[in-house]
Amino acid sequence: MLYKFSYRYESVIVFGRAVEIYDKGKEDALVSLIQKYSGEFMKKGMEYIQKDGIKAKVIKIKIEHLSGKARK
Repeated sequence: MLYKFSYRYESVIVFGRAVEIYDKGKEDALVSLIQKYSGEFMKKGMEYIQKDGIKAKVIKIKIEHLSGKARK
């Protein structure tokens, strides 16, 4: 018996230069992530940044080219 499977997807590949961000830029990026994904826990998130933010790495990618595809 022949079965046909299919799926939906969206993907993107990005090409560019990556650099690590430090100091105020790093803190701003971490705060932005908390605001976007856990805004209701801002106070707790800020405490975490102050305590353990030094352990995080923030990488900024300057996009030079991107390619994407989708099947819907």
